[in-house]
Amino acid sequence: MPPPALTGAGLRGGCAYIQAHLAEPLPLARLAAVAQQSPFHFARLFTVSTGYAPAAYVRQQRLERAQWILRQTDHPLSQIAREVGCADQSHLTALFRTYYGCTPAVYRGAPHEATGDDALHAVCVRWGQVTPAVQRQVLALMGIEHEMD
Repeated sequence: MPPPALTGAGLRGGCAYIQAHLAEPLPLARLAAVAQQSPFHFARLFTVSTGYAPAAYVRQQRLERAQWILRQTDHPLSQIAREVGCADQSHLTALFRTYYGCTPAVYRGAPHEATGDDALHAVCVRWGQVTPAVQRQVLALMGIEHEMD
């Protein structure tokens, strides 16, 4: 018999709570209290339900939010770090480099419109390593109008 999972409403509520509080510390005990579970039981049920340990899920959501903010705004990296619950800009940069292979600044400058999430990693890593002239040629070939600094 497979282990039990969080119910749909419990899982949605927990995920919504995480989304609403990404800028804050989200320790396991706090998430478990919101779900009215013991930390051990919550971690087990959450992992079975989502495929992610709670801390890994929170980290993924923070990185996805940071990606969105980087694409949609010109907020300074220090502000984005605070908005997604990172201790500082250095922490955000280290997470980004670990999970995406590039810094947030390089990610911000990469041509996201023409790439899917899988291809983005490769583009992001290489984008910061090519000259602006090559970047303009790539964007032109992709049919993307992009202002270069």
